[in-house]
Amino acid sequence: MRAPTALLLAACLAACAQPPPPAPAPVAAAPAPQPPPAPTERLDVPLHDDGITWQSAGSGTLPGGGEAQEYVPAGETIADWSQMVTTLTLPAGQDPAARLTQILNHLRAACRSYRVIQSTSQDSPYPSKSLLVRCDKPDEAVFADPNILLRRHEALWAKTVQGPTQGYLVLRAWHGDAIPSDSVLLSRAVRREWQDWLDQVTPVNGAS
Repeated sequence: MRAPTALLLAACLAACAQPPPPAPAPVAAAPAPQPPPAPTERLDVPLHDDGITWQSAGSGTLPGGGEAQEYVPAGETIADWSQMVTTLTLPAGQDPAARLTQILNHLRAACRSYRVIQSTSQDSPYPSKSLLVRCDKPDEAVFADPNILLRRHEALWAKTVQGPTQGYLVLRAWHGDAIPSDSVLLSRAVRREWQDWLDQVTPVNGAS
């Protein structure tokens, strides 16, 4: 009986001689859940849906804020184009209709003949308005910038869109020294194609 008692006592002494176990480390509070990042709003432009493959021809910032992007058909350049698409992304608070009015006033002042061919508007899914104008015999003295390429006839179809947080303006232009039968100025089928194309231009959420 003594041996087990001695063993038990030795075990107790050994246990008492050990340093107390360290206090448990404080558990850090779990971080508060963060809301998901707000989706990025952008203008969705169908660059491959009308039989033309559009390529970037340049970009830049706008006076007063915002960005501009230009596109021409593949194989063409900013110095030699048949059609061009220009998109303007405006900061919150800037009215795309007001920006379009400025552009059209400048165009009207430079054209010997200027007229609105058609105008439409809609409220859904976002407030928007589209306008097709024709310019004939522009005055080169008004457009003194040598980077501006002029032809005798030009059609400009513009669409303004007011998105949830930003305003947008997309301009699709055609120009030439003669007006072929398959131009947007003479062909109803081509005009319908342009209208369908512009109808697809809309703000969306997400990266491009």
